[in-house]
Amino acid sequence: MKRLLTISTLLFASSAFGAHNLTGKWAIHSNVAGNESDQECKLVVTDGKITGVCKAQDKDNPVTGTVTGNKATWQYQSDFNGSPLTFIYTATLNDSGKIAGTVEVRPFAITGDFTAILNGHAGMRPVTEQPFKESAAVAAEPWQIGPFTRPAEGNPVVKPNPESTFMDPVLKTPVHWEALHTFNPAAIVKHGKVVLLYRAEDDSGKMGIGMHTSRLGMAVSSDGIHFTRRAAPVFYPADDDQKANEWPGGVEDPRLVETEDGTYVLTYTQWNRKIARLAVATSKDLIHWTKYGPAFQEALGGKYASRWSKSAGIVTRLDEKKGRLIAAKIEGKYWMYWGEGTVYLATSADLIHWTPVENGSGGLQVLLAPRPGRFDSSFPEGGPPPVLTKYGIVLIYNGRNAEKDGDPKLGPFAYSAGEALFDTHAPAKLLARTDEPVLKPELPYEKTGQYAAGTTFSEGLVYFKGQWMLYYGCADSLVSVAMAPHPTGP
Repeated sequence: MKRLLTISTLLFASSAFGAHNLTGKWAIHSNVAGNESDQECKLVVTDGKITGVCKAQDKDNPVTGTVTGNKATWQYQSDFNGSPLTFIYTATLNDSGKIAGTVEVRPFAITGDFTAILNGHAGMRPVTEQPFKESAAVAAEPWQIGPFTRPAEGNPVVKPNPESTFMDPVLKTPVHWEALHTFNPAAIVKHGKVVLLYRAEDDSGKMGIGMHTSRLGMAVSSDGIHFTRRAAPVFYPADDDQKANEWPGGVEDPRLVETEDGTYVLTYTQWNRKIARLAVATSKDLIHWTKYGPAFQEALGGKYASRWSKSAGIVTRLDEKKGRLIAAKIEGKYWMYWGEGTVYLATSADLIHWTPVENGSGGLQVLLAPRPGRFDSSFPEGGPPPVLTKYGIVLIYNGRNAEKDGDPKLGPFAYSAGEALFDTHAPAKLLARTDEPVLKPELPYEKTGQYAAGTTFSEGLVYFKGQWMLYYGCADSLVSVAMAPHPTGP
């Protein structure tokens, strides 16, 4: 589902030190998720109230706020690509003519830092509004998984089947469970075959993204291209303790990993048409499942229990002897990259109960944010389970192109796949990131369907018969595969 828009270069900043000295012109430097911006803001304090303007994207944007004691809080509201955004700044005041504080961007709970210098003070520098800085190029090609190419024949590998029926345990009536769309698959290797768990939408509800009920079907292949499907879904909403989270929208967008003891761990989205929640389930055979509910339900006193969350991949390592990707521990913990709109991080001791990684200000630590002019200019989103390699942690992720200030080579709102490299010993540290997509909508079936802007939405990655196989959703309607060589090992 494409329900979440995100921020781009609208990094506002303004600040204060003492109420009597706050009035004036400020040079402000902001850093949110590693993206920097220099701007100029004019502030006025009257009776403890902050007013003024900050120039951003050639617009004078009004500022409101308050000064209480030695604390100043103010905010700025804007709109980017149709998304309402609120930027909230907090600073501790002093009399030095320089201040520092934090900035939060809502509704995404992205936080960063800023510094400000009053006009005329030492250290004042010329102000130039800058776009997001890109990650430094670090041996861009050797660390990447790829290049990916589509097979000469066989795609799409999974299509809707209007004839499939299933006795729904909630409705107590047969439903055409994969009649409309089959897309966004998880993938795993089991007994020498590729197994897909794909999202299937029935023909209930209104015609619109997220308005049908989703269940997960299973397809099995001996060559990774030609699949045989089970007649009924293997994972679905039921009259269980997760019904309130999963009905009527269903279970969506799975990712799948295997543990050392052969247990399969599924991360997926629970959608009740009110809020999306990232959830966890386990199985020994990929058919019978135990649901554990929202992944963050118990973390940090329930702080993130009701937060919109989805699109999670657990870090894996390649066991070439077994020919399979296995969930990997790093520094004694499992790690999971997750998020739609912004990519975050979480850790777990047991693969079931997860704790989001926070920054020093108590907000979610941002790993990937939008980049103007790139394929992920509207927002990045988690992809298949990342892979621990000799270069670091390789994350294949999805990026949505912005309607304005996006990649001109892609259509507005198109989804492509890119790659990012993170430090093995510091999984939150970004080392490199592709400027161009590694897989993008090009073929007709990738650009027609219920999401006509086009998607190559990547969710399943396996190492199979000496090569990588990346399974992706096409226009929220079909499943396809792309392949890449693996000549030297990870």
